[in-house]
Amino acid sequence: MQQAQTLTVDAASNIADRQLSAILLAQYTYATTDGTDLTGYDVKTTSTLVSAINHALDDAGMTGYDAADPMLWVVQNLLDSQSSPWAGRLRDFVDALKNEQAVRDMPGVALRPVSGDTHRQSAQVTPGVYLVLDRTSTGRAAIAGLNGTGINGMATLKTNNGTYTLGTIEYKVHDITVGKRITAVEDDTKGDVNTDGLSADTEQGRMVSMRLTTTVPNWTGYDRYYLALNDTYSKGLSFDPTSADMTVSVDGNPLDARHWHVTGVKDGAFTLRFGTSDGDIIPDKTMFPVGAPITVDYKMCLDRDAVAGSADTNSVSVEYSHNPNTWTDHETKQGDTVSVHTGKTVVSKTDMNGTPLAGAEFQLLDNGTPRQVMKTGDGAYRLAEPGETGTTTTLTTDANGRVSVNGTDGTYVLKETKSPYTNPLLPQAGLTVDVDDKTGTVTTTEGDGDRDQMIDVTDGTVIVKNARTLLQMPKTGATWLAIWTVACVLAASSGLLLIWRARMTRQ
Repeated sequence: MQQAQTLTVDAASNIADRQLSAILLAQYTYATTDGTDLTGYDVKTTSTLVSAINHALDDAGMTGYDAADPMLWVVQNLLDSQSSPWAGRLRDFVDALKNEQAVRDMPGVALRPVSGDTHRQSAQVTPGVYLVLDRTSTGRAAIAGLNGTGINGMATLKTNNGTYTLGTIEYKVHDITVGKRITAVEDDTKGDVNTDGLSADTEQGRMVSMRLTTTVPNWTGYDRYYLALNDTYSKGLSFDPTSADMTVSVDGNPLDARHWHVTGVKDGAFTLRFGTSDGDIIPDKTMFPVGAPITVDYKMCLDRDAVAGSADTNSVSVEYSHNPNTWTDHETKQGDTVSVHTGKTVVSKTDMNGTPLAGAEFQLLDNGTPRQVMKTGDGAYRLAEPGETGTTTTLTTDANGRVSVNGTDGTYVLKETKSPYTNPLLPQAGLTVDVDDKTGTVTTTEGDGDRDQMIDVTDGTVIVKNARTLLQMPKTGATWLAIWTVACVLAASSGLLLIWRARMTRQ
């Protein structure tokens, strides 16, 4: 019975540098076997730990045990918590026991890496029931585990309650991931979202709806547990908690705002912490069932710093405790990055011979209403953000006859409102600005309304021509055709009048 047995911790990752120790809670005193497997055993509680074990059982709400020898009751009655998420009555007892000072002070038997296998540590120990602690202070560490060793090389225990493997303890750690998708743009006539949700396009100043998805991590075995999502984004995107319309749900149920907190808001970043204000979910653990899906919806603005041809990106990472000994030691896993694009409208104003014309004035109409813009330079403008002051609706060409509007996306009407000449016939036409939500490539096409054929789109630039006189206007234009028709009518009328006069003279 006293022959040393192997106690092994088995992991799915490298644990060669982890500090594992095994604490003997009870020694075997008797065992039964069917010749191949164990069918039962008795134990005697380690005398120096009786008081600590009793206290842990009381803290875990257990009753009916023998206070003089409590581990016999434990091995006969606490048979759950065998698989993830490792919760149950046995786990409640183990979590209480690991915090007992007598257990903390006991060095136990140190486990050592198995030669040639970085995923296992083991030791030769006195046969009995052991609490295995990972005492690693920094980096990933496992929660406490409990199991008995084999006896005389037999490691399978068969009882009326089931079949159990002895001598091996699973290294209990966990990982979680986080995803991000764009779900909508504010106005689907001013942009759209790619079917994969990883990219979108929209006008400058519009809101973009984002969704984060993760799961409640396995906080079993932790006294405190940090959980947060960290959002980072480029200069052309901005987040304002007062306009973000953020909602959080866990397992499909809305989570009260008392249980989540937006912190660290600054240019380019914010953090969403779950649980208490410092990110501890254990006090609110009933609101965070292990493995439950978490969904976060909120809005961001494609702001004044967005630039056509340059993707504005938004990334997320999940940060969580991975060491039960030091809850402030965190693992961070990077999630998805999404991108948002916007377009640009470039206008070149010339005379009929292609000479640039400075000082021409335009408006960009949206459903008949001039759009508000902000001037950013000579001949350079951007769409204004809602509520922005100092805006204008007038676009004035620079010395090179050019004017541009950053942030356009969708259908508009470009209308000239003032010509450098005195020509009262001012051109206008519909424009469609199409932005590829994956690449940001901008395609501009001309729509209806160019009655005088004074507007054309060449290589993405809207060419608008002015005529000094009506005679310079295109002969196929509506105005020239009207003039030609009137002239023909007048000529015909004059001819009829002459014929009539000639007849009257002959009479």
